[in-house]
Amino acid sequence: MKNWILLLLLCLLITLTSCGKTVENYLILSDVQGNAAFQENTPDARVVNVRAKAIIKAESVVNAQKQALSVASQKAVDQVVREVTTAEQYNANYKKIDAYFKKNIEKYILASQITGTRKIYEDRFLGIFASFKVSRQKIVVALQKDLHVLDTSTNTMVAVVTSKKDASLGQYGIKLADVENALLNQAQTDLNQRGLYAIDYHNALAQMAENKQQKAKLQNVSKDQFLNLVNAKKETTNSFYGSGGIKQLQQIAKIVIEVNVMSISKTKNTMALNLSVTAKNTSFGTRGAFANTVIQVARKGNDSSDNTAMITALIQDSYSKMKKEFIPQVIKEMAAVQISDKQLIAYDIVAQGFSASEIRKIRRTFSQKQTDSIRYIDYNNELQRVRPSLVLFYFRSNEKATHLADYMLDTLDSIGLHSQEPLVAPGQTDIIFIKK
Repeated sequence: MKNWILLLLLCLLITLTSCGKTVENYLILSDVQGNAAFQENTPDARVVNVRAKAIIKAESVVNAQKQALSVASQKAVDQVVREVTTAEQYNANYKKIDAYFKKNIEKYILASQITGTRKIYEDRFLGIFASFKVSRQKIVVALQKDLHVLDTSTNTMVAVVTSKKDASLGQYGIKLADVENALLNQAQTDLNQRGLYAIDYHNALAQMAENKQQKAKLQNVSKDQFLNLVNAKKETTNSFYGSGGIKQLQQIAKIVIEVNVMSISKTKNTMALNLSVTAKNTSFGTRGAFANTVIQVARKGNDSSDNTAMITALIQDSYSKMKKEFIPQVIKEMAAVQISDKQLIAYDIVAQGFSASEIRKIRRTFSQKQTDSIRYIDYNNELQRVRPSLVLFYFRSNEKATHLADYMLDTLDSIGLHSQEPLVAPGQTDIIFIKK
């Protein structure tokens, strides 16, 4: 009798053990906690915090951590890529974007730090929480020059001389417009050297006029008309505005910088320059001004000081202030787009407890039932033979995680397989299905 009781207890123990951990003790990627390690203190870079995982092989947590950090780096860069591309640009090119940045990932990570680790998924994976500082500027350049994903027109600054008075400073041998042009040329040079795309008003129109369909509309656009467009003055009496002038402007420029020299004055041996500089977003969102700086500089000379030389020095002083206070705001705006929720984000579907034949059936069904908004990419069955089995399916989708989970449940039901309620965590891209 005792032997039967012992045998019964042993069977019960085996049964409980085979069931694995309870839901309360089943740790997933969202259970990995950490803290941001960096501050976003420059417009050239973004701070991104991500979670990632890697299989623990041969009980080596160190190797798993290295692999997880590599995956996290790719996630961080991909997040910034999605911030600076539209849904159309990203969805049409995510394959080549992935391939390119995986090969060059270290060029775009300025700093990284793991701030949290934890074993997850029945201790089969190591999950990490990592903080990154990612170079947004370098990513924009790569997307433009190497991958040709970003049309340079979407990151164009058009420099516009805004002074209508164009007053002549005869005693100095220059005009106010000359000072404005000098400042704008320096701004263009600085932005172009950073890998962005900055041209002046005349060249912007010339480029657009190369398109025969646009030439007729643009060849007679005056500076005043252009400035009215910048300032959203839709004068319906003018045929240009009534025939889609705003859309033309949006094709010409994303950011417009206006420089207006208000005065150049000299009192005894002191010369002063006062100007305002404004940057306006013409292409998305609410549009309008997003940065404005009033600059005042002065130089003290002597009776023999050359006025032109003093003005040149004032221009240099003015641009030094522009570069410090104003240009960073322009760079940040040029590297941003209207964020879309229709980008195809990478998801990992974790399937636990399914047999090899069931996994094959699931894989075939995923391949057959994929749609434009839910795309099956690949799978990983390295842990198929362990018990309970664990297989990863890789997807791209622009659906919410909850909608994607429902799609997966419907797919399993359609082939006679059933799962417990999937584990879905807000803001995470891992969805876990455990076989009933």
